[in-house]
Amino acid sequence: MGSMTANDSGTDRTFHLAVAPDLSVGYEVATGRLFSVPEAHNSCRARIACTATSEPLPRKRDHERAASMPVSPETAAQTKAPALPRVPGPLDRLSLHVSHDCNMRCRYCYAGGGTYGGRSECMTPEIAGELIHRIARSAGSIGAIQFFGGEPLLAVSSMEAACAAAHRSYDEGTLSEMPAFRIVSNFSRLPAEFLDLVHRFDIEVAASCDGPQAVHDRLRPFADGSGSFETLARNIEALQKATSGRQPKGLAATYTRLHQDVGMTRADLRSFLCAKFGVAEVMVIPVRPLPGVDRSLVPRWDNPLREHAEHARSAVRSLADVQRQIDLSGLLMAPYILFPGRAACETFCPAGIRTISVTPSGDIYPCQVFMGSGEFYMGNGLCADDIEQSPHYLRVWRKLRNNLKSSVPECQECWLRRICRSCPGLMFTLNGGINQPVEEDCLLRQGLTEGTLLEVARIREDPVVWSRFVANVKKTIQAMSKGPRGGLC
Repeated sequence: MGSMTANDSGTDRTFHLAVAPDLSVGYEVATGRLFSVPEAHNSCRARIACTATSEPLPRKRDHERAASMPVSPETAAQTKAPALPRVPGPLDRLSLHVSHDCNMRCRYCYAGGGTYGGRSECMTPEIAGELIHRIARSAGSIGAIQFFGGEPLLAVSSMEAACAAAHRSYDEGTLSEMPAFRIVSNFSRLPAEFLDLVHRFDIEVAASCDGPQAVHDRLRPFADGSGSFETLARNIEALQKATSGRQPKGLAATYTRLHQDVGMTRADLRSFLCAKFGVAEVMVIPVRPLPGVDRSLVPRWDNPLREHAEHARSAVRSLADVQRQIDLSGLLMAPYILFPGRAACETFCPAGIRTISVTPSGDIYPCQVFMGSGEFYMGNGLCADDIEQSPHYLRVWRKLRNNLKSSVPECQECWLRRICRSCPGLMFTLNGGINQPVEEDCLLRQGLTEGTLLEVARIREDPVVWSRFVANVKKTIQAMSKGPRGGLC
């Protein structure tokens, strides 16, 4: 795997060459276009111009003509990064922390047992309704409201108040669209009133499970030290029965060194969860070395780029299978490869720009990783008439909106710079600044992208498989467009 610069038709272009034993593929950094490279060492003359979503690859006799086609100004314009917003506006996602309390003590928890370093508390229904009303009035549009924590099922009445307030805001015209509702829960409890909410408000459910009982119980014990797997499994079965199998939509899993020690890969974990619980989608996220995390659980990677690429290839391949067993974490870079004209971005992440997180008391932060940091406090949603125009909100919004990859030397040297979605929260926590990339995170995203490039090129060779793949992509990317279910951003 490596990068190469080619001179073609008198125009210098920078390519990244991803090489695997079975194939090679070129990625044009400036435009996001993909190129088949039948012979990796035959320079660039064997390239076949082919975007991931185009018609079938040209036949062999067309290779030379296709390879010499320059990038037109129109194509280049379509792949430029969209203009950054000048002022705060619609939100893609609102993460509502209805609980900063938890009845479990996960060994890799970075959130202080659900409190994020603060006090244990749950959002009241009155605060939940008022927050939704105020945020709706200020933003005008909220793509999705995600109930988070802590453990959100400790505050079901507040979830109900938030859903009802969103419906009222939509009916009154304050919200231009009806938000989707989502929850990420440890499923250690299943109140009857929550089942009613799932039906009434069509809440999409993701449950957290880390695999077979022997592994899960060691990683996700209750506060008293007892295992939680049997309770989780029983509650998932009850939810499936109550919803005729529609929920949970998927599962969220955390991948650790413990999984590696028992010989379980991320693909193995995906397969176990899909088979055990009858779901089609999981999100398998490796533990990160955040403060408070048991460092002995952070996975070891012998060859990070190769292992992350192999994981992405498996995840992308699953979208072409008849039996869809999808690991969304391996598909994080897929939307930016498959739709290059919409992929370019100048900032790292939408956190604080188009997504926010709100604590039980109404304090606003870009995301949960920043919670408790005064530098990224965006004000209290109960204290401003126009939340997005408050001084605190605008200060942080501008700070993140102006945090451009073009100002980071390391990013300018990276082939992934055009579509990178690295995490400023992780940078801030581990390196002390929102523009200081974390090497492990860079390797993860580079590996995931290389694997995506390679597998998309492989699937593209078979029109039948490609057709099935595209159909599944449409179903999956839509769900991913408003943010992953409680995992890697």
